[in-house]
Amino acid sequence: MPRTLRLQLTVTFTLVNLLVLTLLSGVVFGFGRQTYLNLKREQVRLDIVNNVRTHYQLRGTLAGLTPQERPPEETASPGHRQDPPGQPPFIVLDSQYRVAADVPGTPRGTPVPVTGRDLTAVRVQGRVVAYLLPTGTPPQPDATSRAFLNRAGLALAACTLLTLTLAVTLGVLLSRPLLAPL
Repeated sequence: MPRTLRLQLTVTFTLVNLLVLTLLSGVVFGFGRQTYLNLKREQVRLDIVNNVRTHYQLRGTLAGLTPQERPPEETASPGHRQDPPGQPPFIVLDSQYRVAADVPGTPRGTPVPVTGRDLTAVRVQGRVVAYLLPTGTPPQPDATSRAFLNRAGLALAACTLLTLTLAVTLGVLLSRPLLAPL
């Protein structure tokens, strides 16, 4: 009986730990990933503001603006199929709220209703020359970001596995003295 009870106690201890560790790991990874992607979104926003400002300062117009270049690892190489670009995280509007740079499905010059929207004003010498309109589409992580998120997930999984192994070992070791009186 003690052997069966010992096994049941160990299995129960292990399952409870597995449930808690899996839940905790999922929450930590999800929170960390979302925080990282929010920081990435803010960095993209700042980069686009700087690109628009620099373009306007050099040319005095938004014509020919490319607010954000695709990272080199995402451009097509020979024999590599490139997916069509999706909705960008931000749309650049001119000071009259018209699309100022190419956006898939929305031609340049198209007026955009902006009432009640969260716009970022781009100023040059105190004058608003453009606005950034968030689309709600998160920026796509580049290869470095994906590698970082993958490594973070693997590290968290390894810690979870190590902790679960320790929990099983402790369950086996502690079950004997706990059940000795029985």
